[in-house]
Amino acid sequence: MLGAFLIIALIALAAAWALRHRWPAALGAAKGQKAVLRVLQRTRVSATNSLVVVVYRGEELLLAEGPQGLQLLERQSVEHS
Repeated sequence: MLGAFLIIALIALAAAWALRHRWPAALGAAKGQKAVLRVLQRTRVSATNSLVVVVYRGEELLLAEGPQGLQLLERQSVEHS
């Protein structure tokens, strides 16, 4: 019983590694393509709430994350230098 569990766990870990390192397109990012979403900073403000700054398609977003989900607090364009 324990041996079967270990084999299944090893197969799952190998599959996760293969998806991440060998086939990144399967996870949404084509090889050589720049990521569309980037998390810049995450700050925990309480045990269940965080503030998150992300860049998404040329905009910087300030999000509140909590038990009820996400809420957009502020949005501004990212200036290229």
